[in-house]
Amino acid sequence: MIAVENYDCYVLVAISKRELRVKTRRRQFNVPSGTLLYVGSGMRGRALSRVLRHLAVSGRPFWHIDYLLSSSEVRPIGAILVKHGGEECEAHLAQLLRRLYEPVEGFGCSDRPEDRAHLFVCRDEWVECAKRVFEEVGRHGWTHAWIQHI
Repeated sequence: MIAVENYDCYVLVAISKRELRVKTRRRQFNVPSGTLLYVGSGMRGRALSRVLRHLAVSGRPFWHIDYLLSSSEVRPIGAILVKHGGEECEAHLAQLLRRLYEPVEGFGCSDRPEDRAHLFVCRDEWVECAKRVFEEVGRHGWTHAWIQHI
């Protein structure tokens, strides 16, 4: 069983088979097709709660990821939960993904513009993309776990 309080941030994994135009409250984003990797903060160890909230999208969208997940073209797969042990989990995870995958500039980081992007696109099958992130997170010595969306 996964303890909710153990994880500081996460990478939500989803698939889009076609390019999307995602309109949020203030901006529009062109999101390429492929495996989508969204970095989010668990705010004081509540990453699992945040992921479950995103996956249960109902009502009015709030975060950029809510707008993306509300598209019928996007299928959530699961999430990698990460225990970083520091204040900057989300920023460090975004930096790591930026080195691996194509960023969607400005998406998901309105509160952290210095991160430049919290959504990344991988052109491989989702299993390969998630596996690579899982391995890289492990290489950094961060505790991590996978949860599958059903």
